[in-house]
This record gives sequence, structure tokens and C-alpha cells, in this order.
Amino acid sequence: MRIAAIVSAGLTSMTLYAQPEPFGCHFTHGQYSPLPPATQAQRDQIDETIARSAVHDILHYAIHLDVTDYGGQTIAGHTVVTLKALQPDAGEIIFDLLDLTVDSVIGPDGPMLHEHDGQFIQITLDPPLVVDEEVDITMYYHGHPHQDSQWGGFYFESDYIYNLGIGISTIPPNFGKVWYPCFDSFVERATYTYHIKSAGGRKLQGQGAFLGEVQLAGDTVVRSYHLAQPVPTHLSAIAVADYQTHEDTHVGLNGTIPITLNAKATHLNAILPRFVDLPDAIDACEYWYGPYPFDRVGYVLTTDGALEIPTNVAYPQHMTSQSVSANRDLLTHELGHHWWGDIVTPHIHIDMWLKEGPAEYSTHLIVEWQSGAAEFRNTLKSNLLYILRQAHVNDDGFQPLSPMPDPHIYGTHTYYKGAAVMHNLRGYLGDALFRQAMQQIQIQYAYTTMTAEEFRDRIEAVTGQDLDPFFEAWVFAPGYSVFEVRQMDATPAGDGWVVGVQIGQKLRGAEVLHENVPLDLTLIAADGSVSEHLITAGGINTEIQIASPFQPAMVVLNRYNRLNQARLDHEQIIVPDETFPNVLPFVDLRAYAVNVVDTTLLRVEHIWSAPDAVTGSNVLEISGTHYWTVDGLW
Repeated sequence: MRIAAIVSAGLTSMTLYAQPEPFGCHFTHGQYSPLPPATQAQRDQIDETIARSAVHDILHYAIHLDVTDYGGQTIAGHTVVTLKALQPDAGEIIFDLLDLTVDSVIGPDGPMLHEHDGQFIQITLDPPLVVDEEVDITMYYHGHPHQDSQWGGFYFESDYIYNLGIGISTIPPNFGKVWYPCFDSFVERATYTYHIKSAGGRKLQGQGAFLGEVQLAGDTVVRSYHLAQPVPTHLSAIAVADYQTHEDTHVGLNGTIPITLNAKATHLNAILPRFVDLPDAIDACEYWYGPYPFDRVGYVLTTDGALEIPTNVAYPQHMTSQSVSANRDLLTHELGHHWWGDIVTPHIHIDMWLKEGPAEYSTHLIVEWQSGAAEFRNTLKSNLLYILRQAHVNDDGFQPLSPMPDPHIYGTHTYYKGAAVMHNLRGYLGDALFRQAMQQIQIQYAYTTMTAEEFRDRIEAVTGQDLDPFFEAWVFAPGYSVFEVRQMDATPAGDGWVVGVQIGQKLRGAEVLHENVPLDLTLIAADGSVSEHLITAGGINTEIQIASPFQPAMVVLNRYNRLNQARLDHEQIIVPDETFPNVLPFVDLRAYAVNVVDTTLLRVEHIWSAPDAVTGSNVLEISGTHYWTVDGLW
């Protein structure tokens, strides 16, 4: 048989497999603009906000808010903050409150001395609290709440009133402070009670348990909810509109879970059939991450989105016109956040991948759950091809996941390379240990924050594995590695063969060679028989010897996509008198079969790294970024 392979200029293998939609979580439409780097003053302020939590612990926020002024787009109300002292002799306490006007601050003994500069409320504590003393401080305020210039903040829009607790173009991105006084960081957690007054047919659909409503004059109503699990400020939210609620339950792996889907009447019938995959999403996440950690699964439609608000995910209404598969990806991403982001949270914004990477990987896991290994590998490859092509273009170069430069905390690396690296972590650990680690972290470190280093240490403690090489290569450094077979020889030995394989490592956008890398190695005989092996490779060259029951004709690395590396591959079985699409998916290559006389295997690898030097009179130019290998049984 003869096979002609032609590399086509401009050919995109996305013709067959769609690339991810960037920023599907927080930024579902529009173009994301990178942020400027944080100034030293901003970094100092982030540290100061986090440091407050070592002095005072906020236990509960009771938010009383009047949002009846839809036309004027103002809010008015008060928040009762219950806190206790963790250190003695603190003469003041500072709360974040952006742009709103403070009317008064009331403590147990009456009005409290305070100053508000439009960003911080500085309150004098006279006398200071003693350690473990609890106190209620009530702050009254009003005004037009802040909205981020790109995405996030407080919205009066299209007959909705709601907030999104992240500001895409703001450093730090935490946006609790735009509608109530708080310690606005990922570190501080508290429980919440909401008492929201609304009118015009708009009613609160809130977080947690519904406490009841009080009907006032006309169509004015106060509705109350309570969220019993402590969450950071960016995950506290209200949604007020003329909502209709669809209630359901799902019997999950760990018991029955209530489900609520909330939308205006005109959208409810449209969104329901697009949530057909929600039960599978719950099952897939519970299988890998453990029991669902909140009292119900809830989604509420808003004009923009999406955000992982526990029990009340903000979900963009334009998804009513999108496909079931697009909704499957978005609803699963947000559901995955309930473990990664809501229960265990990044300590600071430069580790945003710690929540966005696992959440996006959840959209891969549901494909595996529903459709099996083959389609799961296609999903992995689609994501990998996207980041190999675009991540360094979109994010001004190859970036480490941690610490992520401020301008790109919501960039392609954070979401899509973050998902690829989570799969690589699974590949390093194996399925059983990966699942154990994901679940035990949720149990042992619930309601805490973590840095990338702490994430590593926690997994090591749970699994007993040394993950320093993994984190040094895939988290703390940019780029990718790829391993290739450079030479193979086979020597008869008794009833079998001893196979010597020389493996080389190449890099893309990386400066340091990867070490202690687990690789699937597959020996393939001329008749198609296979012998599978798990090896460890590292450095520029690795030489191994393997026992094989047959003489191999081919050696294949990473055949089943254990790891995302700087390689895309495709295998095609070519059969006499049967046609196949000549555009091979993922590898940017066309193949044409001519005079096929036997069924055979064609394997193409597109290596996204520089090839070895080649000389010769017919060589005009060598790419510095990629090359192809074409192999098969013939």
C-alpha cells in the first residue's frame, strides 16, 4: 500500500472537533481585555485585607437591603456583622465598602466613631474587644452600587437586579464590597442571612434555605433566605426578578439532592430541556470529588454570567438559545466550582487556576462519564490543541499557572491549561490516588484557602507521592514537554524479545526538562498485537529495556492520552475499498490512500516543538516550532 501525506497550509483540525469557548465561566460573551499589573499599593492592600482575618473573625452577615428603586438604580439598607476578636488590643476595625455612602455605624453601646473614604470604613473600637468576645456591628448605607467596566458587580438590567462577586478588570477581583461592608478577600468566610425588599413583581431568589416572606403595601415584599455554610464574600449574592421556579430532586451517589432552576416565565421552558445533563454532572462530580457539599443544587438566570454562587449559580439567559452540549459544559463547570472554589478556595487571585482548572476539567469528566474513554480523549485533545495554539498568543507568552501574572488571571492558561494540568495530575497519580486526593482534600480542608504549594503538600500527605517534579514542571514553570521514540531495537530472548528503546524529550515554551514523568509505552506487532507498559522518563534522553512476547514493529508513547504534552496524534485504520476523511483530526494533516491491498494502521503525530537539525540540498527551511511523524504497519 502507498500512503501520501500532505501538510496543508492553514488547515485546522477544529473542522472536526470544536475548540473550547474562552472564558465560559465568568465571561461568556464579549472580549476579555488583560488587566494592568497590580501596583505595589494594590499588593499591599491585598495583604492588609487578608491580615484583618487574623485579628477579627467575621462569623455572620445579616444583610437587610431595599432594592425597590429600580429606575434610580440605588440600594439602601444595613448589614449586621457578627464577629469575634482573635487578638487583643485592636483599637480599630476596617471594612471594605466601595462607592456607597455610609449613614451610620452602630455598636452594642450605640453609635461608633468611624470614617469612610469611599473605599474603607475605619471604625474605632473603644475599648478594644477581648479575645473571643463576640459583637454585632451594624452599618447603614445607601447609593448606586459599583459595576466593573467589563464584567461583574451589581446590576439593574433588563428587569433583573443581581450581583456578581467578581470584577474581571479589577485587582483584586473580589466584589463583595460593592453592596455590603465586609472583609473582601478569599480568606474570610461567614454564614449569611438575607432580607431583601423588592417591588414591581420582582422577588428575591436567594441562597440557601427560604425563610419566608412578608407582604407590604402594594406589590412590595420582603423575602428572606439563610445560607448555613460559610463562604467567601465573592460567593454571596442576590438575584431579584419575576422568577418562576422549577423544582426537582436527584438521587445521587450520596443521597437525594434538591434541585431548583429559576427563570422568568418566558425563559423557563427554554432552559429546562437544556439542563438534561445536570444529573450526570452531579454524578460525575460526586464520583471524583465526593459528596455534594451544599443543601441544594440551584441555578438562576441573569443577563450576564456565569458565577459559581452556591445553591444559586448565576447563569446567563442567552444560554437558552445555545445547544444542549454548550449548556452541559457551562452548567458542569459551575457545578465543579462548588467543590473547587466554593469549599476549597485559592488564597489569592494569582492562584486562580486552583478553582478554574478543576472546574473546567469537570467539563471533561462528564464527557468521560457519559460517553466513555474514546470521546473523553477527543475532548482532551480539543482542549490541548487549543492551548498549544492559542494560550501563549492570548496571554502574552507562555505563562506559569502559579503565580499567574495579574493581567492574565482570567486568561487561557488559567482555564484551559489549568484543566490540562489537572488531567496530568491524574496521569501522574493514577485514577485511584487522584480520586482519593480530590475527595480527601474536600474533607480535610473544607472551608479553607490554599496556595499552589499547599495544594501540592496536601496531595502528597493524602497519597504519599512525591509531587515536587510535577509541580515544578507543570505549575510553577511555563510551557510543555513532549517525549518521542528516537530508536528501537529488539533482540530474541527465549520465547520472547528484549526491546531497547531510546526516548528523547523536547520542550515547547519551557526552559527546564521534565523529570520522573510516567509514560504509557505501547509495543505493536506487525499483526496488530499490543503489549502495554508504564515507564518513567526524564532528562534529555531515557534508555529502557522491556520484555515483549513478540517482535515489535512500532513503539508508541502516550497512546491513551495519560498526559497532555506538546503532541497531538491520530490513528486511522485503513481498509481496502473503504474511504476515510482525508483531513485527519487534531494533527493538521491530510492523508490519501492509494492502491490499498491490506487493512493497516496509520499513525500521525504532530509534535509542537522544534525538530532536530536536518541538512541536505533539498531542505529549504526547518520549522522552529513543530514537525510531524508518520508511521504505521505496512
